[in-house]
Amino acid sequence: MIQTFTHAGRWARLRAPLLAFAVLAGACDSADNLATTDPTVPVEGAALDSAATDVATPTDAVPTDTLGGLTDADLSDIEGAEAALLTGGVPYGPYGLWATYTTLKSFRAPFTTSLNYTDPSGIIKQIAAARTYNQRLILAMTGGGHSAYKTDGKFDMYKWKRRMNLFNRTDIKAAVAKGVRDGYVIMNNIMDEPNVKSWGGVMTKRKLDEMARYVKNIFPSLPVGVAVIHTWRPYERYQVVDAIIPQYSWYMGSISNWKSNAIKAARANGTSIAFAMNILNGGIQNWSTWACPLTTTGGRGTISGSPTCRMSATQVREWSKLLGAGSCAMIMWQYDGTFMSKYANQQAFKSASSYLRYASKRSCRRGALS
Repeated sequence: MIQTFTHAGRWARLRAPLLAFAVLAGACDSADNLATTDPTVPVEGAALDSAATDVATPTDAVPTDTLGGLTDADLSDIEGAEAALLTGGVPYGPYGLWATYTTLKSFRAPFTTSLNYTDPSGIIKQIAAARTYNQRLILAMTGGGHSAYKTDGKFDMYKWKRRMNLFNRTDIKAAVAKGVRDGYVIMNNIMDEPNVKSWGGVMTKRKLDEMARYVKNIFPSLPVGVAVIHTWRPYERYQVVDAIIPQYSWYMGSISNWKSNAIKAARANGTSIAFAMNILNGGIQNWSTWACPLTTTGGRGTISGSPTCRMSATQVREWSKLLGAGSCAMIMWQYDGTFMSKYANQQAFKSASSYLRYASKRSCRRGALS
């Protein structure tokens, strides 16, 4: 185990005076992925880097005597930058906010973050553009369709590592390190819903830790998260993963009880927690009538042949505030032009964003909930 991970206590210890606030929580919905399995790749980065045919063979060799290249001075600089950001409120926004690697979609005013698929040809431009728009980024370097990372119907670590190796370039590593240091890069999401059957039933927390370790060997200062429900494999514990991103939908029951359980699970695993909610299919459902009345929902959801409903503007506003305050980020699945164009929803986003701008925030690194 490299010291990047044995120093988890140091990250938490250095933050301890800043992290005295309570945290609220969220959960994941297998019906809708945070990192969609069929991403619309921003047009400026549609093709993979031309060096893809020359990437290094994936390896499990990891240094054992260094902090991934980070010195004590590096740690102090990063800590100082992140400490300042903890007073800046909770990053808030939807998955898929970016239209291209350098432009945002039309309704963007209230949002301060997003979770987005990225690739080697666009990541540097996107981090630079994030500074221009004052946007925080949750990256999905290994996003995209599950088939790209499977062999014979099961997750293939070799293919996943080969994809990560495309980002192992001096210019990309420098851009990511600077993005982490100045707060525009929050974390990298290594997988969406490892609990679902489409990964072949082979995923474990230990395997996710291996993936997180591999990312950290390339990007030592970059927090690593996973979009997963907090109830998954409760008998196992993460040792390397920094944060979980569980997603809430109405059918999961009382949001207060659900968030409390999510916090407990994160603490038991030593992780931080970002929250998410399913605004397009996570509203109140009626399995008897399949009705989505506008008095209690935002209308019909996006899943054909199901009773799913969109959240109402009131639910978007209140649940965003409830789940977001005290978290390291608040994400919604996902940007939808029709949903975002409704005046009531726009007002709800603005209200929630304004509230979270002054809410307490935690780091997305391990130990933030301790």
